[in-house]
Amino acid sequence: MVGAEKEQSWIPKIFKKKTCTTFVADPTDSGGSLCQCGHPRGAHPSVAVEDAFGAAVVTVWDSDLHTTEKPTDAFGDLDFLGAGRKISNFLRLSDRTDPATVYTLVTKVWGFRAPNLVVSVLGGSGGPILQTWLQDLLRRGLVRAAQSTGAWIVTGGLHKGIGRHVGAAVRDHQTASTGGSKVVAMGVAPWGVVRNRDTLTNPKGSFPARYRWRGDPEDGVQFPLDYNYSAFFLVDDGTHGRLGGENRFRLGFESYLAQQKTGVGGTGIDIPVLLLLIDGDEKMLKVQEPRGPGGCTPGSQVLEEKRAGNLGSRKGECFPSLTCLPFYSVADRGCHPGSAPCLLVAGSGGAADCLAEILEDTLAPGSGGGRRREPRDLIKRFFPKGDPEVLQAQVERIMTRKELLTVYSTDDGPEEFETIVLRALVKACGSSEASAYLDELRLAVAWNRVDIAQSELFRGDIQWRSFHLEASLMDALLNDRPEFVRLLISHGLSLGHFLTPVRLAQLYNAAPPNSLIHNLLDQVSHGASTKAPALKPSEEPQFPKVGQVLRMLLGKTCAPTFPAGGTRRSDNSRENSFMLSDKAASGLMEAVPGQAPWSDLLLWALLLNRAQMALYFWEMGSNSVASALGASLLLRVLGRLETEAEEAARRKELAAKFEGLGVDLFGECYRSSEERSARLLLRRCPLWGDATCLQLATQADARAFFAQDGVQVSI
Repeated sequence: MVGAEKEQSWIPKIFKKKTCTTFVADPTDSGGSLCQCGHPRGAHPSVAVEDAFGAAVVTVWDSDLHTTEKPTDAFGDLDFLGAGRKISNFLRLSDRTDPATVYTLVTKVWGFRAPNLVVSVLGGSGGPILQTWLQDLLRRGLVRAAQSTGAWIVTGGLHKGIGRHVGAAVRDHQTASTGGSKVVAMGVAPWGVVRNRDTLTNPKGSFPARYRWRGDPEDGVQFPLDYNYSAFFLVDDGTHGRLGGENRFRLGFESYLAQQKTGVGGTGIDIPVLLLLIDGDEKMLKVQEPRGPGGCTPGSQVLEEKRAGNLGSRKGECFPSLTCLPFYSVADRGCHPGSAPCLLVAGSGGAADCLAEILEDTLAPGSGGGRRREPRDLIKRFFPKGDPEVLQAQVERIMTRKELLTVYSTDDGPEEFETIVLRALVKACGSSEASAYLDELRLAVAWNRVDIAQSELFRGDIQWRSFHLEASLMDALLNDRPEFVRLLISHGLSLGHFLTPVRLAQLYNAAPPNSLIHNLLDQVSHGASTKAPALKPSEEPQFPKVGQVLRMLLGKTCAPTFPAGGTRRSDNSRENSFMLSDKAASGLMEAVPGQAPWSDLLLWALLLNRAQMALYFWEMGSNSVASALGASLLLRVLGRLETEAEEAARRKELAAKFEGLGVDLFGECYRSSEERSARLLLRRCPLWGDATCLQLATQADARAFFAQDGVQVSI
């Protein structure tokens, strides 16, 4: 595919591979023909095996010192032969690659949406068969949650161990799923252990590479990639046949992701990263000491850069050197301030059970924080061959940040996985201040899980104030989350203070580009074939010409009165409708606090065809009869203009519902002899003039009612 090759021909200029430049004999190899990088002498370039003085004194091989970077020669699309699934993206890259560049590639070139959550799955080697309840946890818990929340799942991506089981869960879920977005699973694997990697090599890129992933016998050194993953980062640290070479890049990449924005409704929150530990050997508990250039302690340098806001800002920055660590360690991500929270799967065995039991003893009620069992005894039981003193020190170091650890057990059930995930993130905040939980609340909005928000964030121990909830309400409005709007307003959010002119303009300007209201606003804005001036970044969004749209749709008699532009409201008139001119506001309604914001949002919801939102704003507003009848008229007019049959049907259905509500309420007022009250309801409508109500008076008692007041109604 020439087009694809040309489009990505820039990749080798940005991304690199690593080649060993210094042959350092492996002392465990009796023949002396194997380098400590894992490659035989013959696989090295001639300069690497010269008997130079510099090479003669080297006794310990180091990836940073004894390799050189060259343009990558493996990238493009990956076709798993015989798998019968969509191709994946792949890239061979140096372990020192800037994660910011990789993130740009993933989101801008490969086309993956920014995640709302990253779940980094850790675990031991794992057997070919997984316990049934763990299979359910992965398939109906992790994978389903990833689909519904828009998460990325990150594992080693190899067809072995926990990566293989996660891949199978992704396959099973997507086979059974009848709709929804695809699950994004990303594999971060060491290039030096990928079987048949020669078929991936092409300096110009492969579109696609035909990859044979099965058929070869297992050798315990090289492993095939798992065909169920969406993308692969094949991390090259210059070694061959050595696990762990990907850890430095994976740690840096996940730390960088934690600083990026989810883009919820265009406003954005920091992407939460959660570690999920299933099983795991003793290496999961170890924190490596400083080694390599710069003396970086694993995790600490990244976290210091993260706190300073500099991670990914410089080329060649120092990331933790983990080249001697065969597995990705929980301790490296969980023992420093600001680290990622970790969800321990109790009952899966190994390090997960060890940490879960020690945590349970530490937090046991009535123990005063004391332990019922010595941690050393538990460590010996789980890791009889390990050094108990060293492991105990590492466990105690992890336990200093107990708020980062949450236990998932079989009693929780896979269906509650999303709740457990949010609970882990909330627990990691470790504060009673509402400001510490703002991102978690907005994350619940992004997931559209009002039940989780109620159970975890609105249970009474967090003191929410109105201004704390405003960003989440904006997200809920933009993303059409009516239940969240109800929840947030019911917990004390002041709608009058929230709905500023700028926010109202943002709501209208966020209308989908292909929607009817967007097209109508464009029509009135550019009716004279003139382009609207582009806003500078510092300028506030201009209020759209909603009034002109309404007059175009309903005529001057029926349309509400609007100002010409986005004039600011003064503080003492904040509760008055921004939509209504001063004359309209004084003539049609009194300045009763709380009325106008509901009217503004009702009109917005009607124009954007958001049925549940519109019904809620109507319920909460005043002048119910006239508002319902006016809403019905507007919806019927818009329904005739809709080009999408489904949208037109939704508008007509909602119009009929509003008309029924309005006529029923009016008839109830009339029959109860509250004639004067009924007249006031109709005459003091904040959205519609009397003429709108007259057009919609369809019942005989309504005609008679108006006739008593000297008004003749023609139906």
